[in-house]
Amino acid sequence: MVSELFGIHMKRVGASAPVEKEWRLLYELVASIVSFRKLLVLSEELGFKEHVVRKAYGHCFENLLEDTADLVERLVVQTMPFAFDEFIERLRDESFEVLMCVAGYEIERVYMHRQLWTELFRKKEWRQEEALRIGSRLKALGESENPLPFSAAMIHLYFLLGNDDLALKLAGGVSDVRFVPYMVYWIDYFTGAKLWRRAEPVIEMFLGKLKEYLDWIGSYQSCSAFVRSVMRSIAPYCSENGRVELYERALLVSLPYSFADYEYLLFERGDYERWGELQAFVGLDYYELPKDRVKVVEKERPEVLLGMLHQTAQREIDQKNRSSYRAAVRHLKKLRTLYKKLKRVDDWEYFIEGLLERTKRLRAFHEECQRSKLI
Repeated sequence: MVSELFGIHMKRVGASAPVEKEWRLLYELVASIVSFRKLLVLSEELGFKEHVVRKAYGHCFENLLEDTADLVERLVVQTMPFAFDEFIERLRDESFEVLMCVAGYEIERVYMHRQLWTELFRKKEWRQEEALRIGSRLKALGESENPLPFSAAMIHLYFLLGNDDLALKLAGGVSDVRFVPYMVYWIDYFTGAKLWRRAEPVIEMFLGKLKEYLDWIGSYQSCSAFVRSVMRSIAPYCSENGRVELYERALLVSLPYSFADYEYLLFERGDYERWGELQAFVGLDYYELPKDRVKVVEKERPEVLLGMLHQTAQREIDQKNRSSYRAAVRHLKKLRTLYKKLKRVDDWEYFIEGLLERTKRLRAFHEECQRSKLI
């Protein structure tokens, strides 16, 4: 119902737009921002849960945000007449109202405020005034009010003002784990402009907070999607500045969600020992490894496979059934082959003697060992 009514509202707004191109753009921009705020307020007044709103008519917010970005882009490339000044001034106030009009919908509110102050309101004194205004609002917040959207907006303004030291100091003081995704925007913002020196401390701080955020998300699918986005954001900086170790650190912090990328990096680099450690870390059994990878590792660094084969064989034995014993014996035979290849026959004999002693009550396992001529 809300979606349909909102569609009618926007059609009526469009029908009242001025004919002149310049004024039409400004009119549509004002309408988008005001409609955005009013829809937020309505949603809160109706008492709908945020996840219900996003599912039912979240596309209305998305469309307004996209429309606003498009209108701002078209408006700033033209020379704005002095007659616009009064409306731009009022829009500044409206942007602040968007930030504080409701208690929820933090992401949407910050997104709207951020894009207006990044692209439209570019005067230094305006940004300074807005940062101070938000700072005053932060100090006046009650205990039940969420400071996160105000902190994110203020930090963004200080980045826009070039006061990175203060922005980073404020960002470091934000303990709310939900702050982490906002940092990805600043990484993208700086790397997109090739401002590598400004991007570096943001990335470093971000990586220090990432693990806690992933633990908070919980959902494997959501974590994996976020990590993929993060790696795309960090990659340009690491590539342009030769910071492979930073990229690898990001992959390490993101495990297990970054497993595929990290596995590929280690293997392509020929770091087979750490590749093997990674497989063990995520709990893969030997038979789950890609066969083409195993062939290469067996040729180049066969000792890397020993630990995985030991673990896999033991897991099969622990299942204590005939089929698992047969699988264990297959892995043990592979182990014997590798030990011989490495000229470590004494180690093999010491291991198999100890294994047979520990499993002497598992008669079926011993039978499988004898049948396969393992002993």
